[in-house]
Amino acid sequence: MQKSDKKRSYAKLPLLIAVMTLLALGVGALALHYIENRLVASTGESLALTADDIAGQLDQILFERYGNIRMTAATLVPHMQDPAALTAHLNRMKEEYLVYRWLGVTDERGRVMAATNPDMVMADRSRERWFQAVRTMRDRRSVDLQDVSFSPEAGGVRTVAFSSPILDDRGRFLGVVTAHIGLSELEDVIGRMVAAFQRQRGGAVRIEWQFVGRDGTVIADSLLREEGRVNLKREGLPSALSSETAGSGYVEEQHLRRHVPVVTGFARTDGYGEFPGFQWGILVRMDRDDILAPIRSVLWKLGAGGAVVWVPLLGFLIWMTGRLRTEWSMAEERGQRLATILTSIGDAVIVTDAQGLVVFMNPVAQALTGWRQEEAVGRYLGTVFVIVNESTRETVESPVTKVLREGVVVGLANHTVLLAKDGTEHPIDDSGAPVRDHTGALTGVVLVFRDIADRKQAEAALQESALRFRSVVESAADAIIVADHDGNIASWNPAAQRIFGYAEEEVIGQPLSILMPERYREPHRRGLERMKATGASRVIGTTLEAHGLRKDGHEFPLECSLAMWTMGGKTFFSGILRDLTERKRNERWLAAQYEVTRVLAESHSLEEAGPRLLQAVCESLDWNIGALWRVDRRANALHCVDIWHGPSNGLEEFRALTSTITFSPGEGLPGRVWASGEPAWIFDVVTDANFPRASIAKREELHGAFGFPIRLGGTVLGVMEFYSHEVRQPDGALLKMMDDVGLKVGQFVERVQLGEQLRHAQRLDAVGRLAGGVAHDFNNLLTVISEQRGRDGLHAPTVDRGAHRSGDRARRGPGPGQGGPRPDRASDREPGGQRARCDAGRRKTDHRNSQCGLGSGLCQSPHGSSARRLCDAGDQRHGAWDGCGNPGASLRAFLHHQGEREGHGTWAVHRLWDHQAKWRIDLGL
Repeated sequence: MQKSDKKRSYAKLPLLIAVMTLLALGVGALALHYIENRLVASTGESLALTADDIAGQLDQILFERYGNIRMTAATLVPHMQDPAALTAHLNRMKEEYLVYRWLGVTDERGRVMAATNPDMVMADRSRERWFQAVRTMRDRRSVDLQDVSFSPEAGGVRTVAFSSPILDDRGRFLGVVTAHIGLSELEDVIGRMVAAFQRQRGGAVRIEWQFVGRDGTVIADSLLREEGRVNLKREGLPSALSSETAGSGYVEEQHLRRHVPVVTGFARTDGYGEFPGFQWGILVRMDRDDILAPIRSVLWKLGAGGAVVWVPLLGFLIWMTGRLRTEWSMAEERGQRLATILTSIGDAVIVTDAQGLVVFMNPVAQALTGWRQEEAVGRYLGTVFVIVNESTRETVESPVTKVLREGVVVGLANHTVLLAKDGTEHPIDDSGAPVRDHTGALTGVVLVFRDIADRKQAEAALQESALRFRSVVESAADAIIVADHDGNIASWNPAAQRIFGYAEEEVIGQPLSILMPERYREPHRRGLERMKATGASRVIGTTLEAHGLRKDGHEFPLECSLAMWTMGGKTFFSGILRDLTERKRNERWLAAQYEVTRVLAESHSLEEAGPRLLQAVCESLDWNIGALWRVDRRANALHCVDIWHGPSNGLEEFRALTSTITFSPGEGLPGRVWASGEPAWIFDVVTDANFPRASIAKREELHGAFGFPIRLGGTVLGVMEFYSHEVRQPDGALLKMMDDVGLKVGQFVERVQLGEQLRHAQRLDAVGRLAGGVAHDFNNLLTVISEQRGRDGLHAPTVDRGAHRSGDRARRGPGPGQGGPRPDRASDREPGGQRARCDAGRRKTDHRNSQCGLGSGLCQSPHGSSARRLCDAGDQRHGAWDGCGNPGASLRAFLHHQGEREGHGTWAVHRLWDHQAKWRIDLGL
């Protein structure tokens, strides 16, 4: 009876399997329906969000243009009388903002004054709706909006227009500025956002989009191009109707043309800020079949695979029932033995029978899956061992299924995650292997796996470190180059591309020598061979300066730090290279400034400093020839005073012409610098229209040039110019530096002039002091002579009185009517009073009157023509100062004449000679 009952229970097993299969199919169908609905809803929400983003982006763009047109209206007020300035401003706006198709400005009568399309200038737009609407506006912030229409100004394309009044400060209407924004540019915004959404969906999904006007007319269409021909609201399209009232969302509907179910996300442009918006409806749709295609494809594959597996398995189960009783005891024994072995293994182990049902789980597997063995035994492995892809979250086929199907060892796919019973996730890997009996028949599957969370974390950390290193290399300002053992380039960062000019694909695998000038290549080759042979290098670990070679063949200075490491038995080299061009140039500039300062400090005149200044600038800044020009105010011309050039030959003709030619203001390079008072740069003098020496410069291969003024305050004293054999691009920083040099030279000239004036003033002061002393002694001499002649009964000659009065004037300074003292009184003629008056006059007189008074008194005395002739002879012999006779020469001649004639005063002559010798020493004569 028991045996019969067991047979009947085994006979019901196929029926039970069939029922379970049907139940599984029903549950699967319900699950599929639920998944499809959720997928459609999720996609619809994404489409609605995309439509809303597009609407927001359009509102943002149009709001910016709305603000721009108001700002432009205010900016154009000062230029309403200057059509050229208006046109330039409009063209700059069109170039800066690519969405503009046409911009124009009209006057108060509606006539186009300026436009980005020159053909529209002077066109009458006074009858246009937008002009009529704007003309009545008296608010600077008012803007007239024109919905999508065909714009003849923009070439007949569809545009939206913004127009704003141009009002002066008193609110007077000056005109209108209007801007037409191309609809195609707005379509590009939609296209980019839809393309981004399409890439998120995998790139193969077809997505349509439309946006419609307030009345429901299609404005733009991605595929059917039904612009202006279809009214979706009149057609009753649910999405178009919903976009007007429901804000944003999605609907499932039928496609108007293809009559297939679609999911459409909709939104509306409601404006932004003060911009009211055009209330366009934005529609983004996908076919429902396209949305469900991925899940259906996966489920179809899973169903087909399950059917392929399940049908044979069903037959196999039926066949197995006949042998179940005979194999049961053996299986149980094997199971016990296997359980003992597998329990002690550190990895998780799950054993299934030939049908994929769990027959054993070791403690590690129980801990990872969350299933206890008594709960899991007899269950299908897919229930206990649930694995999904880490990235896509899609169910991964169980390796047991494949083992049972193919009978081979199967490894788990990468990025596999085990979902435990309580929802915990464990990243795992390892494999499944078939279990065979002694005949080789497949009796089950053993699945061995382990938790690799720690390893994944280590891999993530390693990957993060690699990414961090890569980001540092990519963002570094210096070139970072890695080469292999043979000296071939293996890594190349963007800074290296910027410095050398080679793209990465051009240099990877190429030898490092392509980055070196020819003179470095042979030493590099020998050093590489020596390093291979000995493992040592003199440059590794050091920082050196050398020259690099750009792709265009130009050399440049660089600083290089080298390192070497070994990985996997291979040696690699790395170099960090820095472009020193800017630093070297700054060093040359500093050297030039230092040399100019040193020359000016050591020189005493511009003639002495000029050649050294030219040489310092030429040698420090690599210019071939320089010239110094001085302004001749009387001739109103520039004259060359100094020229310097290096040892290079072939500049004799240019040098000869420069030394003889003169320039008027504005003529040639020196003339234009003189006229403007500012530095000037010539890219190539050969092609310059205002360069009289161009033909000679061409023959002697002079091209680049610059000049700068030598200024003192606001006055240009001279010009310095420099020339190069190379064509040189303008360098604003160099011009600014040399302008400072010109100021320093001007200050040097001022300092030299002040020094000359100071020395001249010192000489005049010494002359004044001497003249006062000589006048005093000469007055005493005349007094002695007069007294002697009185004792002898002679009358004093008239010359004595004239000289006496001359000496008095020398001591007193200017006479009556010139700010001097009063005429002689009787007391002044007394010896004591006369001496006191002379002393006071000597202290008060200025140096010029002291200098001139003595000589003029002698030479103009009424003594006779002989004295005057002697004075004239003395003046011719010893020279004159500022138009005054030399007092020493005149006095000496007169005293000798008097001594010979009268026989008196010889002792006084010798006394006076002592003063004259001192006077000569003081003046350095």
